[in-house]
Amino acid sequence: MVGLVISDSFLLVGKWDSDIENSPIQGVSKIDFTQPINYSLYDEAALSNLLASSLRKAQEIFNFSSEKVVVGIPDHFVGHSVLNIENDLSYDEHMEYIKWMDEQKGRHQKNSVYLFGQTYYPSKENIHICTISRSLIRNLKLSIAEMGGDPYWMGPLSSMYIDGKGEAESAVISRKGNKYLFLKLQNNIF
Repeated sequence: MVGLVISDSFLLVGKWDSDIENSPIQGVSKIDFTQPINYSLYDEAALSNLLASSLRKAQEIFNFSSEKVVVGIPDHFVGHSVLNIENDLSYDEHMEYIKWMDEQKGRHQKNSVYLFGQTYYPSKENIHICTISRSLIRNLKLSIAEMGGDPYWMGPLSSMYIDGKGEAESAVISRKGNKYLFLKLQNNIF
């Protein structure tokens, strides 16, 4: 299995054997981008140019061919929100409401995003909603697939920490500039 962690200015890549429990990582390499990618998150052509050479270098270090590839995206590239579940609404009705709420933000068509939702069981009290640049996701998935890899999982780095050990309670605090993001899972409620 290959792991990629994207940041604004570099890419981390590592590899481990997912068939062996507690398998040690075979190494981690840092590959710098030619320029920061946060200004190009919604520009598919520019993003492709910035990511392509770094992903090729990562492929040279740890071959992606026939490997599952896990990608961690920094939380400042992801929009987080929470919607409390209404028992009278179906899953589809919740998703339609989430899409409607996103449309109300007046996001320009060029800033297209994917919407993902996660509910924690057994509580099912709320839905953790993530919005992520459609250009970023498409570029990563397509590049990984072109290199023979299987884009197995892709999501915010906080999800790796919060969900990674399967514990009922965990929290993440991240900082970007003078802003903080606090995400917490307690009693299976986000």
